[in-house]
Amino acid sequence: MYLLTLLTVIGAACAVPLAAPLTELLSAPTEQERAAAYVLPRDTIPTFYDVRLILDPDNEAYFTGAADIRILPFINTNHIVLHAMEMVINAADIEVFSERAPTVNLYQSHTLATDDTHLFRINLNQNMTILQPHTIRIKHYVGQYALNMFGVYVSTYTTGSTTYKLITSQLQPTFARRAFPCYDEPSFKAIFRTTIYAPQAYKVVRSNMPIRANELKPAVDGYVKHEFDDTLSMSTYLLAYLVSNLDYVDNAMEGPYKDIYRVPFRVYSRPDTQNTAMFALEFGQKNMVELEKYTEFEYEFPKLDKAAVPDFAAGAMENWGLVIYREVALLVTEGVTTTATKQNVGRIICHENVHQWFGNEVSPLSWTYTWLN
Repeated sequence: MYLLTLLTVIGAACAVPLAAPLTELLSAPTEQERAAAYVLPRDTIPTFYDVRLILDPDNEAYFTGAADIRILPFINTNHIVLHAMEMVINAADIEVFSERAPTVNLYQSHTLATDDTHLFRINLNQNMTILQPHTIRIKHYVGQYALNMFGVYVSTYTTGSTTYKLITSQLQPTFARRAFPCYDEPSFKAIFRTTIYAPQAYKVVRSNMPIRANELKPAVDGYVKHEFDDTLSMSTYLLAYLVSNLDYVDNAMEGPYKDIYRVPFRVYSRPDTQNTAMFALEFGQKNMVELEKYTEFEYEFPKLDKAAVPDFAAGAMENWGLVIYREVALLVTEGVTTTATKQNVGRIICHENVHQWFGNEVSPLSWTYTWLN
C-alpha cells in the first residue's frame, strides 16, 4: 500500500509541467556569470579624479557636480565602463580626450543602466591607444541625495525649537557612484582631488584631506569654495563629505589632551556638546599612538577627524581622514554614560582606528574578500 501511494505521488509530480523548459534551465546563468554582470572590466583603470560638488543642505531636491577622471587603457578599445547611480548626465556634458590631443573629443554616445548594475558605458569614435593617458570629463551632472543614508544625504538635528541641517555621506560599499561617476570597486584605487562649494551659512566643510593652500578652482556665485589637498591612492568607498555647523575639540587646545598624537586630531559634534567629545579626543589619540607601535607603520594621512552626526546607517565608518559616527557611538557624558556604554564607545573608536591600516591601506580586491577588511 505504501509503495502504491509513493508511486502515485511520484507520478503526479512528474505530470506537473516544469516552470521553464529544460533547455532554459540548463542554459540559465550560473552564480559566477550573474556576479560577472556586476563587475567592471579591467580594460581601463583610473589613476586620478578631480571632483567638484555643489552641496547645499537647504536644497534637498538635488545636488550638482563635475568630474575629470584620468584613465589608462590596458587594451586598444573604444569603450569605457564605469559606474553612476541616480544621476542625470547629458551627452553635451561628456568629453573624452587623450593627453596628446586634448582638443579632440572622442566621445560618441553613452548609456546609463537603469538596473542595479549601475553601469555607465561610454562609446568612443575611435580606439584609445594602450597605456596612453586619457581623461573622461563630465562637465556637469545632477545627483540625488540618498533617502536611506547610503550615498550623500541630508541629516537634521534640533536644538531647542530650532531644526538644523547638515550634509554627510556613507559611500561603503557601493555608493560612491551615487556621489560622482567612478570606478566603484575597492581595487580601483586612485588619487582624489575634491572641491566642495557650500553656502556661506555652513561654516564647517570637511573631507578626507586638509584645505589646500594653493587654490586651483574658480569661484561659484552664491557659494564658498573649499578646496582640499590630493589624497593618497585610495578606494572610492573611503571618501567622505561633511557640510555643517558642527563645532569641535582638538589636540591643538592647551590642556591634558594637547598633542597626545602627532597629527592634527579633531572631534566634531553639535554645538554646545563639546564636553561629551573629550573622551573620544583623549582615547582616540592614545589608541592611535599604540596602533602605530603595534603595526610599526605610521598613519599616512595628515589629519584625522571624527564627526558625530545625528543620522547614520552604521555605527561608524572608517573614511580615511574623516571618520563618521553615530552620536551614541562617539560621545560620552561623564556621570551619565554607563561604564559598559563607555567601553563600547572605546571599542568602536579602536575598530575605526584599526581600519586606517586594515581596509584603508590594505584593501580587498573586491567585496567578495571583505574578511580582509
